[in-house]
Amino acid sequence: MARPNRKKIVGHSIHFAESVSKFLDYLLLSAPHWQSAKRGDIAFRGQACSNWPLDPSAFRDNQTVGYEEGAQQGFLSKVAGQAQAEFNAVHQFVVAADTAGLPITETGARLLLQENPRHIFDDPNWQYRWPNDEIVEILALAQHHGVPTRLLDFTEDPWVAAYFAGSSAWETGPLPEAEGATPPLSVWAIDLRFVRAVGGISHRYPERIAEVRVPRANNSYLNAQFGFFLMDRGANDVMARGEPLSIDRTVVSRASFWSTGRRLAKYRIEPNWFDNVPVRQVNLPAHLAADLLMELANRGITKGSLMPNLDRIVESLELQRALAT
Repeated sequence: MARPNRKKIVGHSIHFAESVSKFLDYLLLSAPHWQSAKRGDIAFRGQACSNWPLDPSAFRDNQTVGYEEGAQQGFLSKVAGQAQAEFNAVHQFVVAADTAGLPITETGARLLLQENPRHIFDDPNWQYRWPNDEIVEILALAQHHGVPTRLLDFTEDPWVAAYFAGSSAWETGPLPEAEGATPPLSVWAIDLRFVRAVGGISHRYPERIAEVRVPRANNSYLNAQFGFFLMDRGANDVMARGEPLSIDRTVVSRASFWSTGRRLAKYRIEPNWFDNVPVRQVNLPAHLAADLLMELANRGITKGSLMPNLDRIVESLELQRALAT
């Protein structure tokens, strides 16, 4: 599915790799530019096009949110309407799963069986509190299964992100810009050490970017992919002001805020993120997507390993055959 291009944000670091080996080596957590990061310190996300911002699916202009007749297509940009559309989508997912007899044990599932969201929030203006902490876990499950939400998928493993960048670029095909050039595929990296440091500061309002982690035992895909999610807790306020809602812009703007003057020093926080802002893009020419997937397969990373079921194993074998021709 095509997604809108957006001018690159100012202030984040972009690295261009000329070959698959250099691309994968650069992503290794042992590389010096990650400043001794350990697994779980960096959030990685692969995308087919470097021009695509880190927009959660519920906020994309070309996304239909909800499954009822007449469901609105496109980002509504109004808090009340957007929250209602997101509630409808997740509510319909939970009800359909329950009707099919599929167990959903995540926190919040019982609440989302309710038809009226006021029963969840006990507030006539519940939209401005959407989503609350009690239902974030079920939102994560819905998001992982394709329901549009304001959560965005990430992984702790950079090569997993590289696989999704390569596979989506392979499946999408060339995406030429106006001047005819094909943008590279991209792996985004967000330094969670910064996110956690400023998130731990005790002040009146919580920091905007939050990690959302749910138990992986009940989700083989999430477990195999070392997956988790990021969410902008300030999205409703930003939406009301008509400002951009991508995760990358938000992290960069928060880094700019906290690095001004001595704001971090006041809380005895050392600036341990990379390149002064905790956002990095690692790009690879899109025409190398097939080579990237073949190299990752040699390293044991395939659709079958990341989505472990028999159907995905066959699809993985079919992809290997297609790549070899």
